Amino acid sequence: MADSGTLVYSAARDQAVQIWSTDLAGSAPRALTSGAGFSINARAASGVIVFDRVDTSGIHVWTMDAHGGGLRQLTSGLGEQVTSLSRDGGWITFMRYDSLSAAWLLSVRNSQITHLGAPVSARIGFSPDGSELLLSRVEADAGGSSRTRWEAVAVPGGTVRASLQLPGQAVGYAWSPGGHGMLFLDTADPAWNIHRLDFGAKAPVPITRFTEGRVLGYKLSPDGARLAVTRRVGPATNVWVTSADGSQPVQVTQFTTGDIFSADWMPDSRRLVMSAGKRSVDAVLIRSFR
Repeated sequence: MADSGTLVYSAARDQAVQIWSTDLAGSAPRALTSGAGFSINARAASGVIVFDRVDTSGIHVWTMDAHGGGLRQLTSGLGEQVTSLSRDGGWITFMRYDSLSAAWLLSVRNSQITHLGAPVSARIGFSPDGSELLLSRVEADAGGSSRTRWEAVAVPGGTVRASLQLPGQAVGYAWSPGGHGMLFLDTADPAWNIHRLDFGAKAPVPITRFTEGRVLGYKLSPDGARLAVTRRVGPATNVWVTSADGSQPVQVTQFTTGDIFSADWMPDSRRLVMSAGKRSVDAVLIRSFR
């Protein structure tokens, strides 16, 4: 979502992949990029779009405004891909193919790059206010076993401000409301409910309390007041909206078949945009392969 009224996405046409935009009424889409190559992995916030472009020079990160203007390349090297964009459109994190275990921060405005250190095993992205990043690092405990420590690091300096360790059964990580800790799905719970662990807390607390089906994913609204929770119950996958504390769940979609691939909040925190449909997978047997 480039702004409260514009959707941005990638689509193929004429042996290339371009970035397109449309409004909420579904008007005729407009191509924001052109030429040969593949423009993919678009992320948008506050009128800023960043994306990966694959062409004869390799794969690099580019930026433009919500109307396709101001197109410019942000990274150069052996290959780079954007991994997150701050809500104000001012910063990105990206990965470099020549240092996959490192984390890199770049200012969209002046292309200043900050190396956030290595090794990094995962990256969550920017806190709700954009002042911190969540990075994970694998370390050995006293018994020699590996464990993952999540660190909240300052933007742009990279100073570690807080850290925590999630339970081993945790998946689907995200910042919690207000940036006070992390949300995660608890796979030890048959319904995979959402839990929260704050920095400095002794134990996580449950957020949602569904008793049937399974939570597949969730998104916190930009204002931090609500959660969009994707659940599969029986053969159907639908979205529920709850308060940030998991209370007052309301089913907001009524799909009877198919899958929901993504559910994202619009910047106004009042509307959701979903990608839904049917997924097909083909098995291909290749004989006499050499």
